[in-house]
Amino acid sequence: MSPSKMLGQLPIDLVRADEEEKTALVFRVTFRPLPGRSAGQIDRVFVPSQIEERLRNDVPNVRLAAVGADELVGYVAPVGRRSEGEELASSILSLLSVPIDVEGLPHQLSPRLGGALFDRENPTADQLIQAATLALEATDSSRAVTMFHPYQRVQFERHSSMAHDLRNAVLNNEPTVALQPSYSTGSGEITALKVMARWDRKGRGQVPPAEFVEIASELGVMHLLNRQVLQQALFAAADLLNEGLMQQMTLWIAASPEEILHPDFQQTVGDAVRLDERIRVGLELNPSPHGSARDVHDAIRAMVAQGARASIGDFGRGWANLDVIEQLHYDSVRIDRDLSRQMAGNQRVGSTIRSLVALAKLHDLEVTIAGIENADQ
Repeated sequence: MSPSKMLGQLPIDLVRADEEEKTALVFRVTFRPLPGRSAGQIDRVFVPSQIEERLRNDVPNVRLAAVGADELVGYVAPVGRRSEGEELASSILSLLSVPIDVEGLPHQLSPRLGGALFDRENPTADQLIQAATLALEATDSSRAVTMFHPYQRVQFERHSSMAHDLRNAVLNNEPTVALQPSYSTGSGEITALKVMARWDRKGRGQVPPAEFVEIASELGVMHLLNRQVLQQALFAAADLLNEGLMQQMTLWIAASPEEILHPDFQQTVGDAVRLDERIRVGLELNPSPHGSARDVHDAIRAMVAQGARASIGDFGRGWANLDVIEQLHYDSVRIDRDLSRQMAGNQRVGSTIRSLVALAKLHDLEVTIAGIENADQ
């Protein structure tokens, strides 16, 4: 049952608030699941009564419409002014930020709250719940409570429209490929090409890759998109080799841990490796703290055994560090362009890059620095 159907007396309260020319606050809260409880279970038994009691004792007229293992949905109506609703949202978050007692031990809920007010933008229960959900999705580590703003719905509708168009584009094999060359500092020759997807949304022009790649991952079509782009890149690379511009090359493709663990990914890479012995396929992995590192490394080892290469992207930043190198014998690292762009005229950044290069060389790793575009760099 959807949260909007669980809201019980909300429609009556909305009518009452409307008649009194007042508003209502609808809120959606997510928090850290209780120990030993699986997220998503809608069962009041798994939520200590002290959570409900705390809200009911301190927030007048509060109603909890849905309680889950890691979520609360509720509302307060009527509310006198919009500012009062915003203050109530902050108060609810503060109340839930106090640790609760679980079998004699304190449990920090670490809640996040999205709130929405009954107004012209949200005149129905369904719209209120959607608005509170959109506000919740806008929270982050610096903002644990966010109130709905109309632009959030505009962004949601834009995102939904783009997701619809991208899904159709991938199904119709419309995305294209761009190849970014890597040059040797010694010979000046092109030694590799980085494969990048491009999407020209019909009637709206080019969509930034970071934007549509994220949507493709959400839709579950990332593997299909990568396979289409890799096939185009292989044909383009073969043409370059046939024209005598290069004798051999590596095609680097970015691959997330989730993509590497896709059931068909190893087969896709294996087929690409066997297609043309002059072309090697390289996997550029940006390490992530999520997922099973062992499974990812096992999959990479299997593909390296087939003839693929392996590289660490964004080397020196976040999770792309030397600990990752020790877990698997990569043969290459790629230093992020954000660092190289700051290098000219910045001694500290220059020293950082020199240190990263030295560390990579100690591990016999080939080094690529992205974004070198002028003589100073």
